[in-house]
Amino acid sequence: MANDTAASHSSESFLRNVLWGWAGVLFSLISAVFLSPYIIHHLGDERYGIWALAFSVIDYYSLVDFGFKSAVVKYVSHYRATGETELMQELVSTALTYFSIAAVIMLGGCALLVTFGIDFFNITAENRGAFQYVLVTVGIGVALGAVFNTFQATIEAHQRFDISSRIDITNSAVRVTSCFIALYLGFGIRALATCILGGQLLAYFLTYRAVKKLLPHAVFTFRKATRRAVRQLAGYGAHTFLANTSLMVMSQDAPLIIGHFLSAAWVAYYAYPWRLLLYSSDLVGRLGMVTGVKAAELMAYGDIRGIARITLVVNRYCLLLFLPIAMYLTIFGRQLLYVWINPQFALRSAPLIPFLAAGIVIAISAGYNSNAVLYGMAKQKILAHAVLIEAACSVVGLWFLVPRYGILAGAMWISALMIVSRGIYVPFRVADAVQITLREYIVGIYGKPVIIATPIAVFSWGLNRFLREPATWPAVLGQGALMCCAYAAAAYLWGLEPQHRTMIVNMALRSFRPFAKRQIA
Repeated sequence: MANDTAASHSSESFLRNVLWGWAGVLFSLISAVFLSPYIIHHLGDERYGIWALAFSVIDYYSLVDFGFKSAVVKYVSHYRATGETELMQELVSTALTYFSIAAVIMLGGCALLVTFGIDFFNITAENRGAFQYVLVTVGIGVALGAVFNTFQATIEAHQRFDISSRIDITNSAVRVTSCFIALYLGFGIRALATCILGGQLLAYFLTYRAVKKLLPHAVFTFRKATRRAVRQLAGYGAHTFLANTSLMVMSQDAPLIIGHFLSAAWVAYYAYPWRLLLYSSDLVGRLGMVTGVKAAELMAYGDIRGIARITLVVNRYCLLLFLPIAMYLTIFGRQLLYVWINPQFALRSAPLIPFLAAGIVIAISAGYNSNAVLYGMAKQKILAHAVLIEAACSVVGLWFLVPRYGILAGAMWISALMIVSRGIYVPFRVADAVQITLREYIVGIYGKPVIIATPIAVFSWGLNRFLREPATWPAVLGQGALMCCAYAAAAYLWGLEPQHRTMIVNMALRSFRPFAKRQIA
């Protein structure tokens, strides 16, 4: 009975962390859905492309992480499970020392980039100054973030995703509100970059304060940094750095290559659907953060069977969660972009959505948590080698395809690589690592979601074609709501494990009872 109670508490804690993570992502997703079209309407396709291109460049700054943040999450989780407080403080202090030095290096790299690297991109003379300002301003925020990411990793390692999600929601609220106000008052890209930096600084302050409250007796100083901890971080982070670098290249190489060969406007046509799908897949990524920490904890206890179970169940739930988003954007994407942005944007962006969605569904939504499990088991070498080859093929293929056949060919190439690498090869290796067969892996993850989604998607597509795909808000919202409601009901009834349905109901009732009592009183 005690074991059952402990298992139930552990499951509820896991679910609570997931729900908090989703709350943060949903807020960011809703903000992005509304903010990006607002930026396009006020700045135009060209300047929005510059905005997206700048962030694609800035994302590369994070490579100085060298995988140390994931190492902090891994080992702080381990030391928390084993009660080795002193080793935890030593590790975090060493990471802080490294990231403080890395932040200075990042600022120097930012200065070199805006001075000598700007000519790589096909930016018009009137927009060069704005592009440089965004690179510098947001680059400063990312450099400071390298330091505070250590504290964020410490919060995640303690499985306090409620704290990190509240900070994310606050950051998003400040950022989005200030950006809307700036655009409404007629300001441009420079004001938006300043708003982004302001939100980042607030988030860093809140993160530091949260760590001090979470670990009031812990002391993190440069004096506690040790060579032993550096070797520990580097030993784990080497393969993580390789994987992160490769994933970064695959995520951002297309906008950079498009910006080099074509124009900033074409960057916008590619970046918006890509970012919209990636923002949606962050729902999966938040689950991966929780899964990775849990896998590290189970690995400390030697519970491979438990790791195999969360690999199958969490991947299945991630797929169930992301499928309606992918279905909606694939079926109604052209109509949505037509009424939400403009007809030209819809004409050039919408054809990319089915291909990008297919790659993200298979490689990320159905497999991201497998990657997190590999990190938790310290077997990320498998992922690192796979994505390194994928990244190399991505750059070579895009460099050849984009100037000759355009962004649609680039999207098709990226999707195909994602499916082969992270949709086929990595799952094969993960199944072996958690000691299950590939058939168990595929059926356990894809079985129920595919059975549930297929008839609903076919019906929704047929109805939309029958109505001649009207580009109106009632059609886009009404048909989408009908599809999502039908899918949600089917997923709840047949996609969730019975005990998880019961758990969700019980958690909802416990949350509702105090409210009901207050209303009655």
